[in-house]
Amino acid sequence: MSAIFGVLFSSVAILLVWRFVASLFQPREPAEPIEAEPTDDRFSNAPAFRKNPPKGRSGAAAVAEPEDDPPADCLPPYR
Repeated sequence: MSAIFGVLFSSVAILLVWRFVASLFQPREPAEPIEAEPTDDRFSNAPAFRKNPPKGRSGAAAVAEPEDDPPADCLPPYR
């Protein structure tokens, strides 16, 4: 009985690998061309890359306001 499961498992694994390798060599459908007015700008039809904003509180920045006067206990400037 275990030999049957071994053969079945091996044949399914070989089938999946075969389909994956075959999909790598099949040509994909080309994208539809963009029909737009011709311009001198060669980057006009290039997509703009956008970064996703940070999620949650990771994008929040807490910045302390700088003090106008130096503290009284600081050292005098070096001569």
